[in-house]
Amino acid sequence: LGMKEEKCIVHIVVGTDGMASDVSFKACPELFKASAKEAAMQWQWYPLQEGGTSIKAQFDINFVFKLND
Repeated sequence: LGMKEEKCIVHIVVGTDGMASDVSFKACPELFKASAKEAAMQWQWYPLQEGGTSIKAQFDINFVFKLND
């Protein structure tokens, strides 16, 4: 039995409140999209600051799903 990996590259937009306001996929098997989106939407971030004001930010996160045979 071996371990297989599947990777998702998830693009996240974080609002001024530190919550993910949008999640899209740069690469991700369809099977894992719902789980990756659910996880990303649950996280809370420190909002990006510019001149002492919170602003929207966007970045990519890599998710790795490890599968057992």
